[in-house]
Amino acid sequence: MRWVFIALVLANVGLFFWRSVESSRMERLEALNTTSDNDRGVVAGAPLILVSELTEQEKQDLMKPKETPSIKEAGEASVAVAPVTKDKPVSDIPVASSPAVTTQNTRQAVETNQCLRIGPLLNAAEAEQVSQRLMAVAIIADMIGVDVPGKPEYWVILPPFNDEKTALQKLQELQGRAIQGQIISKGEMANAISFGLHGQRDDANKQAEELNIKGYKAQVRAVPVINKEKWLALSERQAPKLTDELWQEIHKDFPKLNKQVKTCH
Repeated sequence: MRWVFIALVLANVGLFFWRSVESSRMERLEALNTTSDNDRGVVAGAPLILVSELTEQEKQDLMKPKETPSIKEAGEASVAVAPVTKDKPVSDIPVASSPAVTTQNTRQAVETNQCLRIGPLLNAAEAEQVSQRLMAVAIIADMIGVDVPGKPEYWVILPPFNDEKTALQKLQELQGRAIQGQIISKGEMANAISFGLHGQRDDANKQAEELNIKGYKAQVRAVPVINKEKWLALSERQAPKLTDELWQEIHKDFPKLNKQVKTCH
């Protein structure tokens, strides 16, 4: 009897575990089916109808080919064209265009095409000092020579003679009267006799008048003078680095210097 009792107990325990496992499995299957339906969405369809159950008219309708929209109709359906009315001319329709250059941008482009010159420098020592001041703030300047018109000089001469022999005879005559001169051998004034240059016109006019009194037709001619000055040149890239504050500091130590703005070449 004891073994029968133990066998029944074991059978009941096994049945209990089997029902628990089966119940759990059914619940998981039901949950999976519910999730799958929710993800896909349940689409209600028409009931299944056999071909034999259709009428003759329905069979003919099924045999007809389906019409597809033409390319023109598809294009008209997908592209919306805004109509142009008489109240709004075509010129008023907005058209995409490239951005225009503003006045401010043009002005900046002109200003950037500028170089600077600092000078004139009195000597090499001053040029070195100013260059070092600029290099201390990463400004590189180049030494250049600038031709600057100077104050003209005045030349007292006897106009050119026909040939060198005639000019030499006239010079010997002048020397015999204690008048010193010199024959010009080359250039536009070749075979003329020079009596020297004067820095002031009044001095030149006075000498010419004295020669005229002695019977010699002397003339006074202005001679252009070109002075070569030393300047420091700042390129287009270096010029913007010279700020007004920095220039004022340099000019305070070198008051004779000038700053000139030049168009870069």
